[in-house]
Amino acid sequence: MSVSLPIRLADHDWMSATTDTPASVRFEGRIDTSGVTTIAQLGFWPWGSGVMQAGAAQVRLLDADGLLDAATLADLSGVPVALEQVGLDGSLAEAVPVARYVVDRLIGDRAGRKTLVLLDAHDALDRIINDNTFSGGVSGLAGQRMPMSIGRVFNAPVVLTGSDGSVGWIADAPQSILLLRDRADPMEPGTWALDPFSQQILFQSPPLGPVTSDLASVSGDSLEQCLREVMRRAGMTAWSSSDAAAIDTATGYGGIGYFATQPVTARAAMTAMLSTFGAWPWQDATGVLRLVRIVDPDTLPVALELNGAELVDDVVPTVDTAPGLSVRMAYQLNARVMRETDFVSDLVDVPPELRAQLSSPQGGIVSAASAATLPSEYRHALDADPYPSLFWAQADAQAEIDRVVALYQKVRRNWEVSVRGLPALAAVAALPGTAVHLTSPQYGLSNGRKLLVRRVERNPVSGDIKLTLWG
Repeated sequence: MSVSLPIRLADHDWMSATTDTPASVRFEGRIDTSGVTTIAQLGFWPWGSGVMQAGAAQVRLLDADGLLDAATLADLSGVPVALEQVGLDGSLAEAVPVARYVVDRLIGDRAGRKTLVLLDAHDALDRIINDNTFSGGVSGLAGQRMPMSIGRVFNAPVVLTGSDGSVGWIADAPQSILLLRDRADPMEPGTWALDPFSQQILFQSPPLGPVTSDLASVSGDSLEQCLREVMRRAGMTAWSSSDAAAIDTATGYGGIGYFATQPVTARAAMTAMLSTFGAWPWQDATGVLRLVRIVDPDTLPVALELNGAELVDDVVPTVDTAPGLSVRMAYQLNARVMRETDFVSDLVDVPPELRAQLSSPQGGIVSAASAATLPSEYRHALDADPYPSLFWAQADAQAEIDRVVALYQKVRRNWEVSVRGLPALAAVAALPGTAVHLTSPQYGLSNGRKLLVRRVERNPVSGDIKLTLWG
């Protein structure tokens, strides 16, 4: 069944102004007073955060006269939805963006009610980004998935082909070769060459194999460059490359690498890259994916003052137990863990320490300098497995694990506060990653404390806001 789009709904019958575009258009007052709850939140690997999850929301609608019946019967999946907030006497030009989604479905409920189920507008993040396969003309590999290498990768396997194995495929995108090994023995310059597309290695004589290589993407290895490659593969444009560049600038870290031979989504690759920097993505009101690094809130400017008058309920504190925290961090993740039978017998060209490195899941592991002084609440981090970062350089991994463990040199807490009655501009000031100065007679907050916004849960109809703060 066809439906005329767009469908314009509001929590009250409302008309756009004569000066608006579109002008004098009616918005049907169908949104229930319980409205819609939008959620924006951050993750952090010490918190045990996994892959960034897709956002979702539900809008409860009143439809006793069946005005939306045709829409319920139609297929609206994928239709974009923009939630905006404006005063009853305002105009569309004054509307403040709240969130952007796409429709999953519109469900008819009982008693003249319907539920509009909304999904994350960034469905491109769930696309497989390494689905390139070898053509039928590639001997022995036709139809198989090509390796994907983004950034700087340690010990990536080279896929040998050709009638005698004298051709090696390295990745599905152009690469530079930092070091090439045959059975872990570094190959001499002049015994091989890259093809014009920088994706194949042409050997003067067939190698013994296995052949591995340290790779560097032609597209670059900074966080911003690696994310740009992920987003290019996913066909995603609504993300803030400037946020990624700002993280690169703030950290000064050298480079990262991501390698995959099995199917992987843009969401999984992006989360691994950002987590290496202690960062996380969230979707802003305009639908743009923003990137935020978890830092000590004391280092941030105050975006919003909460002095108690706006708080609806008591402040609810809980200890941040940091279940995922480790005092160790791995770097140079090994793309091809080798076995003893993979090495040449020569212990001069391939000494025991190199064999051990190439046989390990990572090139190296670093430990935080302040590990011994962690509070008792975080002593579990001493025995935890090293966090598998994507860093290439040992110094970068050392600096980051020192920074993260330093955050937990005092007991951290999550503070949940419910807020009502904030002016519109103040309500949107508390964004994930910003700092709130919270003052309350409870829990030693009488002099105020600067806290990081970890989660924002908003009902734009009722004006209720629930914040989860961290510090």
